[in-house]
Order: sequence, then structure tokens, then C-alpha cells
Amino acid sequence: MHHRDMKGENLLIKDEDGRARIYFLDFDSVRFKRCVSFYRVVKNLAQLAASLPYCFPMQPRLRFFLTYVKDSPFYVHRKELLLRTAGMTSKRIARWLRIYRRGLRTLEEARR
Repeated sequence: MHHRDMKGENLLIKDEDGRARIYFLDFDSVRFKRCVSFYRVVKNLAQLAASLPYCFPMQPRLRFFLTYVKDSPFYVHRKELLLRTAGMTSKRIARWLRIYRRGLRTLEEARR
């Protein structure tokens, strides 16, 4: 499954008998495929990580990550997956900040 709009608002995480269950919401942006590529998994996780506020602690983020990949073929590559996700997340946040700052400059120029 590939969710093109992966963010915190589109997930529900529930504890069932001591095991975390992840439920996806907003199926408008979901594409069901038999095999999702490594790149798509990295992109999904980076999109989610970038959408969460900075105050969201690292431990629950890592717990979610392990739950997400635990039953997938990517579990054996979890370290590489985590490193690539962190790199893509940093790039996404930097890009959003550039866009945001550009928008602020445009607003300031319009007010003059």
C-alpha cells in the first residue's frame, strides 16, 4: 500500500492487547500495489515524519517506525530505511522552510 498523503492526521494508532495497530484514514490518496518499492516506503515515512510537530518525542516515532516495518520485507533493511528516511525528512523540512520564508518576503513586499 502506498499513501500519497501520509501525515499524522491520516493515522490512528490503537493499542490492542499490548500490540500497536496502525489504521490508515483518508483513502482518497491510497494506491494498493502488490509490492511497494523501497523508495516509496522511505517517501511515505519521510512525509509522515515531516508532518509531525517537533515536540513529538523521538521514542514514539521510533516505536511507530518499528511497528510499521516489523511485518514487511523491509524489516531486514530497517537501519538503511531509517537513515534514508531521516535524510529525506530533513530535505522536506528545509524545502518547506524555504517556501514559507519566500511567502513571508512576498507578504512583506505587498504590505509596502
